[in-house]
Amino acid sequence: LDVVVRSKDFSVKTIENNRVLCEQYGEKMDVDELKFISGGGATNVAVGASRLGLKAATVCEVGKDFAARVVFDDLVKDHVETKYLIEIGR
Repeated sequence: LDVVVRSKDFSVKTIENNRVLCEQYGEKMDVDELKFISGGGATNVAVGASRLGLKAATVCEVGKDFAARVVFDDLVKDHVETKYLIEIGR
């Protein structure tokens, strides 16, 4: 899974011509938004192909947990065939 965190408390600085996110190590801040989205080569390519109008499927292994549900739901939302997802785990 990819985790996307948004906060108005984030600060962006430039170090050696690169924009970087800097925060005090060990400190806490308020989070305005937290999203868990599927990520990874197989699912990203399948979703991209589907969004281009192609028929797409992905072959991958997922567990039996929250992360697997997010991946499955995201693939379904983007019309990617899920019958080749292999469920593993406990």
